[in-house]
Parts: sequence; C-alpha cells; structure tokens
Amino acid sequence: MYYHEIVDYIARKWSERKPASRYVIRPLGSPTEPFIAIKEVINNSEHFKSAKFICKIDDDVIPLKKNWIAALQNEYVNLSKNSELGFITGLINNNCWGFKELVSLYKKTEEYKHIHCYKTVVGWEASRIVNKGQIDDGEFGTVWQYPYIGRWIHEWTSLKLDEFVQKTQNLNCKLIPSKTYYSIGCIFAEKSFWMSLDSERYASKLDERIIHQYCLENNKQKWAVMSQPFVHLFYNNHRIINSDLITPICKSLSDYFKDDDFIKNRIRLKKQFENAIQNQWQKITDDITFTKDKLYNFLNNVELI
Repeated sequence: MYYHEIVDYIARKWSERKPASRYVIRPLGSPTEPFIAIKEVINNSEHFKSAKFICKIDDDVIPLKKNWIAALQNEYVNLSKNSELGFITGLINNNCWGFKELVSLYKKTEEYKHIHCYKTVVGWEASRIVNKGQIDDGEFGTVWQYPYIGRWIHEWTSLKLDEFVQKTQNLNCKLIPSKTYYSIGCIFAEKSFWMSLDSERYASKLDERIIHQYCLENNKQKWAVMSQPFVHLFYNNHRIINSDLITPICKSLSDYFKDDDFIKNRIRLKKQFENAIQNQWQKITDDITFTKDKLYNFLNNVELI
C-alpha cells in the first residue's frame, strides 16, 4: 500500500547520505506483521551476519539526542553485567508506561486527575476498568485508549522539546516491571534475543506481545534509559483524531534540530495522509453492509509514517 512506499522512499533518501553504513532492505515478509519481516532480515541479510546487537525503532518514533543509539548500547553492556537482560529502551512520551513516568517527573498528577476525572476503560476490547484519576500503563492502557491524553502529552513534551530534554538529562535507568506489557516503539537487544522469539510458541505474530511473553517466561528484564527521550507521534487509533498535531510538531522538531526538512516534508505528508483517509473512508461508505466493526477497522488501517 502507498504508505509503505513512503517509508521506503524516505529510508532510501536517508541511506544515500552515508551509503557505506546505511542500507534499505525490502524483506519478502513485508508488508505483513513486522515481526515476520524483522526475523527474515536478521536470518538472511549479509549485513546482519556479524551483528551482535539489533535496534528496532518504529517509523514515527523520533530520538532527540545525538549518539542515542551508542548511549543505549553502553547502558545495555553495563546493565547486562548484573542482570538477565532482555532489552532496553528510551523514555518515550506517547507510550503507556513512559507517559506515567512523565506525569510524575513533570509533577502533573493533579492536572491529570482534573482532566481525566471519571471511571474509564482500558485494554483490548475495553477489558479492564480504571478508577478516575488513575493511569493504566499495561496492554492497550490509558494513553492508547484515549487520544486526547496523547494530545495532552504532546503539548508539554513534543511541543516543548528543549524542556523535555532538559528534564530527562540526569535521570538514571529504570527497571520496567516484568508484568508490564511494554509497547515497544524502540528496543535495543542482542541479536540472539530476536532469534529466540517464536511466534508459534506464543500463538501470536505481534512482536510486542511475543516479546512480553518471552521476557515473562524467561525472567528477562526490561530497562528504560530515562536520559534518552523520544517523541512518539501516534498510536494507531490516535492518527485521525490528532492528525492536526503534525504541523506544530514538525515546526517544533524543525526548530529543535534546526532542520527545515521537517517543515518541507510536513506539507507533502499532510496531503498524502488526507488522501489515505478519503480513500479508506470511501471504501467503507460504499459498502451497504457498513457496521461499527468496519469503522473500527478503518480507524486501525489508516497509516501515517
């Protein structure tokens, strides 16, 4: 579909700047579940034969500091000396676990209670109930469930990047509880970790679910390098409702990185995103058997890089 081509195009333009060390690989498993494509590339690509570490990062997760990947590697090496380590990550703002940490760091607990002042539901198919003012940081937790919470996060992190970086500058690494289902916008692990994952064993092709179950079963720890902040644009059900944030976030990134490409690409991406919504919506409304489930699928299937 068209959005995979956008990612492919941008990746190839990026790799052209340093062709000796950057590669674009189109796996046969693409564009099915990412887990399948990742395993295929690791298994078959010449570029990964001698690799010790793998860093998987989503296409709408943006690291904010130079040498971020070297920082993750250094912390991985240090932490692995004294723990049974599964993977490490950064501090991602629009993330069920990361958001809860940032509410505490920014001292926004009372503000959160004011705007989220009623009993809510979370979890896949609204399987859990959360009392007013509480944050669920688990699978399909509070942030995933409520796009306006994602919007609120962006207002005081993505649109205020200097403050976001400054507030996290001196934070220590933090252990993510083993029972917490972590949404893996970015993970850094050894190649052997990825090779140990088996979708058939866990009856799933969703990489974060497989990883969660694998870490639980094998007592593998998950750590966050809290001094490495990341911006995550959207969970899938935030993409349409919060799409107007693309313009101010691109402006914020442009100012922070001093790079006009964020502004130039924003105009092109905004138009393509609007076309994607229109095309998907037309398919739905042309169907006389239009149902609530089909609307839900529409919201999940519109993609944005």
